[in-house]
Amino acid sequence: MKKQISLIVLFLIISLFVGVQADASSIQLKINGKLIDQPDARLIDKRTYVPVRKISEFLGAELNWDSDLQQVTFTQENHMIQFKIGERFATRDQQKILMDAPAIILNNATYVPIRFVSEALFYNVDWDNTTKTVYISEKITYNVQEGDTLASIGQVFGIPVKDLKAWNQIADENNLTVGSKIYLESVEVTTVDQLKAKAVISFQDEELEWLAKIIYLEAGNEPYEGQVAVGAVIINRVLEDTFANSIYDVIFAKGQFTPVRTGEIYKVIPSDSAYKAAREALEGVDPVEGALYFYNPKVTKSSFFTQKKVIKTIGNHRFVR
Repeated sequence: MKKQISLIVLFLIISLFVGVQADASSIQLKINGKLIDQPDARLIDKRTYVPVRKISEFLGAELNWDSDLQQVTFTQENHMIQFKIGERFATRDQQKILMDAPAIILNNATYVPIRFVSEALFYNVDWDNTTKTVYISEKITYNVQEGDTLASIGQVFGIPVKDLKAWNQIADENNLTVGSKIYLESVEVTTVDQLKAKAVISFQDEELEWLAKIIYLEAGNEPYEGQVAVGAVIINRVLEDTFANSIYDVIFAKGQFTPVRTGEIYKVIPSDSAYKAAREALEGVDPVEGALYFYNPKVTKSSFFTQKKVIKTIGNHRFVR
């Protein structure tokens, strides 16, 4: 049964991306100024993907593929990244981080989002939409010398100590290992702990997924602002005393959301924009100023909604309180 479920999930992941990929020959890749021959890069749902084995070769990272767990592991120098097909969480050096897009199976090959993998391995990534070229370059680093502290390094390079600590995940700024590498540029990945620190409510890791699912099902075809607004309604309910006090309990409260009643919420794979909207809502972005409900006036005529104060209309949804 577990194997059947895994196959169904993989089929859904593949189906989600089929038909939205750009011609592989149209995308170029340059690493440290060198044009890479036949990178087999594909533009999928506005993200550049490459085969997992090719990106490991390009960046000089050791690759391990666990077919039973459907898990990818990259190892480079002292860093290790792990993630599974279809999931939005990864671990880097035992720290949980967020992925901007999931790894997928395409034509019997594993493809990974090149920006996420490169940035997680401490590379800079830029995209030129005119030439359809991905530029990857090594970040500027400094090798620790005898007697160095973060304060002395920061003074030399004009970088605040707090930034150096954050970029390099250093706990003790006065106890550095001689010869170790210090990154002098921002490392563009978001850890789960960082998101939780910014969030206006506390939440469990899996609740980010549930929030993205309900946003996608209720507002997947709405403007992006409308997707954030649906997420904000969920967050506003958690903050309101008359509702449940967790994302999961708000979403799964009896009779509240049709996709829960029909079971769709258990089957759907949210879009990138739904995940982004979920993160913004968690961070307190609220385009509907505290609204607690939303409805489509073309579909719903219930006085329960029509008698409430209209805060804002976005797309097909009217947000009320």
